Amino acid sequence: MERNPLRLAIVFSLFLVGLYIAGYFYPSGLHWGFHFLGFLPIHYVILYPFLIVATIFTINRCNIDTFIAAVSAIMERKPLRFLIIVIGVFVIAAYLLRVKAPLLGDSMYLAKNYSEASRGIEAVDPRNEPIATYYFYSFMDLFKVTTYKKFLDIFLIADLVLGIGFIIAVFISVRLLFSGATDRFLSFCSVLVLPYMQLFFGYVETYPVTLFGLSLYILVTILLLKRKIRFYVVAITFLLLTLVHYLTVLLLPSLLYLAYREAKNKNIKDVFLGFWLSLAGVILLLFAINFQIDQYYAHVPHKHYLPLVQPSDYVEIYSSAYTLFSAYHAIDLLNLLLLLCPTAFFLITGVLLAKKQSIVQSTINKFLLAAIVPVILFILVAKFDLGTARDWDIAAPYAYIISLLAVLVSLNEKHFSTMKTFTMIIVLSLMNSLIWFTLNATADSSINRYKALLDQRIFSQAAMYSGTLNLSLYYHQIKDIHGPIDLWNRYISIYPDDHKGYTNVMNNLKRRGGNTDQIIVETFDRWMQTYPNNAVVKQLFLNFSLDTGNRLYHEGKLMEAEAFYRRALSIDSTQAKPYNNLGSVYAERGEYRLAIDLFQKALSMDSLNTEAYYNLGQTYAEQGDTAKGVELFKRAAHLGNTQARDFLKRLGHTW
Repeated sequence: MERNPLRLAIVFSLFLVGLYIAGYFYPSGLHWGFHFLGFLPIHYVILYPFLIVATIFTINRCNIDTFIAAVSAIMERKPLRFLIIVIGVFVIAAYLLRVKAPLLGDSMYLAKNYSEASRGIEAVDPRNEPIATYYFYSFMDLFKVTTYKKFLDIFLIADLVLGIGFIIAVFISVRLLFSGATDRFLSFCSVLVLPYMQLFFGYVETYPVTLFGLSLYILVTILLLKRKIRFYVVAITFLLLTLVHYLTVLLLPSLLYLAYREAKNKNIKDVFLGFWLSLAGVILLLFAINFQIDQYYAHVPHKHYLPLVQPSDYVEIYSSAYTLFSAYHAIDLLNLLLLLCPTAFFLITGVLLAKKQSIVQSTINKFLLAAIVPVILFILVAKFDLGTARDWDIAAPYAYIISLLAVLVSLNEKHFSTMKTFTMIIVLSLMNSLIWFTLNATADSSINRYKALLDQRIFSQAAMYSGTLNLSLYYHQIKDIHGPIDLWNRYISIYPDDHKGYTNVMNNLKRRGGNTDQIIVETFDRWMQTYPNNAVVKQLFLNFSLDTGNRLYHEGKLMEAEAFYRRALSIDSTQAKPYNNLGSVYAERGEYRLAIDLFQKALSMDSLNTEAYYNLGQTYAEQGDTAKGVELFKRAAHLGNTQARDFLKRLGHTW
């Protein structure tokens, strides 16, 4: 019985190693759940399989039971010292492997919102996670964050506090769930070496609070099942958890299961008290926010679930990378599984194959299943705004529930799980997590991986735009003036009809300084050659030429202004504004005959152009034909031109 599960664990470990090595050679966006080695130096590719093979050899050849028993005894006899050591290791690891380039999730939006809120420009946006949002903002406010570097440092501190709380909650939970010292140690290690721990390593998002909140909710549930607290404590904890992030309301079946169990055990008063206290809490919150619920909810124009078939509505097309039954959706889900909990999947599958009913025998297992099944069903149909790869952190906290369930069912299934098997699984999880942590702790590697994620096969156009914008904003923070331009040019090559891409290139070109006008003209010329029939490019180029010409005109640079107005005419000779503006240049030079011809040309194209009437009237007046000028001023005034009206008022005329 010892060899079979261990042999399976070894085969599974080698399978994952093979996937990771394949990810090195093919680091595509389609392999985002295991392609991490593809963005790290070659020595990681050599070291990773070597350590896994060394672990397999050690576990097979050496007596590790004695070592595990000795460490387990320390955890049992000196729990406080053991816990302090673990927390110390965690803090050191989080500092050394802190996230260097926080690009995943809504990191840059949080940085912008917190920055503007601290300067009084706008209020903190709680979105769908009020407690989590205000938790991090309280740290920013307390430490008076004014720079991006300090923002990252304070986020790390806030993450560490949550991480320590999570470790303590897990420590207490496993001591309550298991009676054996070895089982306690193995289960404790199993849930602390998984990729979701990245959330506590300076990860800039609000989901670390969700993960801590889940650990607290599970802990109070265990205390309830051990009859150490009463149901209303669990109910209040659940209410707080939903205020951490509204998505956690999916765990409601688990609370209802506990309520049913309590009622069945004749604790109906506690159930009523718990729900009444929760209801009272909700009512108090509504009064506290003056029933302005809209301010505490993030509205989006699209649906939150994937379409069954290719949508016809523009908003859904823009926000959907694929349909529900698309192969790319299946690929995303598989990647999410491989990233977050492959070993938990292996353990649960092994138990189910060994003994089908073991997974639902205990109360705690039923509770965890009631918690995680709705979440899994949601993930199967959900449309992730940023793309599943960037929004991995939404699902990450719930991997703790799956992992704890896997530990419970496998450690209790003695025929399947042995000490050597479990040690193999722990080491495999640790190695894979370290690869993930190391990648995110290296700025260049993180950026290169992030660029690979920007794949229109798995990202909608909305996700591609927000993803490009997110990295562009990060480049601004680190003073990289060239990176954003390359990014937006890539976006344009994929979505040539989206005017936002061109606008962002122009804005970033202006940030570079120097003779940006000429650079932008050359850029537009390239775009016009590449997309000769693109109406968006033509209109943007026209607007740029007119705006630049106007600026140069007011600066007194008439020759340069004329060149831009003529460029506008070459782009589109059917619009009135370029003729009118060019006429102003000639009028300023005193070339009135040419100016009049241009103003009249503008009016022939747009008989309601008040600016052309005013300019034409002014030109006649400057030549001494006051009557003609006043007549034209009256036409302009009648059409609403304020300059003409003011001029006529001064002369005592009506219109």
